[in-house]
Amino acid sequence: MKEISETYFHWFCLQYPLCLLFRNENEEMVEILQDLHQRYVPLNEDGKEIREQIFFGGDQLTEERARNAQKARLDSDTLLEMLMGVLPKNEDWHAFRIAFQRTMEILSHPDTTGDAGTYFANATVTNNSNAKLSPLNEYNKVKEAFYLYLDAYIVAATMAYFGMEGMESGIMPGDLVHASKEDKSQWLLATLRPCVEHFVSLMGAPGSGRGGASLLCVWQGLQI
Repeated sequence: MKEISETYFHWFCLQYPLCLLFRNENEEMVEILQDLHQRYVPLNEDGKEIREQIFFGGDQLTEERARNAQKARLDSDTLLEMLMGVLPKNEDWHAFRIAFQRTMEILSHPDTTGDAGTYFANATVTNNSNAKLSPLNEYNKVKEAFYLYLDAYIVAATMAYFGMEGMESGIMPGDLVHASKEDKSQWLLATLRPCVEHFVSLMGAPGSGRGGASLLCVWQGLQI
């Protein structure tokens, strides 16, 4: 893997606030793309040629409208006039909302308020009203709470499995303290696998070593 230089890494991690465009993408997508090219697409010093393309994300309709706007400009003389400085792409945000909604239907139910450790009980104990909202309407708020509890589950499970009394408790053998990063990584992966298998059902998964029968993937009809 090619090492990323410090200068490039610093440039790559910079964040820029995007402006608000009060335009209707149904009728003004060409104007929207032109504005994006003027503001954000890297151009040569003369401002007439595209130096590098950037991604332009949105839902499926936005992506389709952007591509249609570019197709409508294909008879232009330059790539800049064709609005080819952006690469329209479909963001996964909407798919994540649906996935979170299905997950919440399984994990979150008011009847589990008294069951310690469950998602709904945690939301009640921590008085986190955002965790009980609908992911379809309040995706960002629900996602933040969901990952907060998920991190807590992982930390608690790891500490219980290794018998750790606190966050500062060490589990690495003394002979690995001064070992290479590769050796430490191999040890960590080999050590954590039994921990994951202890709490997560991997029956039938490839390489699980449990000898379970093959499972049928209900979504694709594939044997795994």
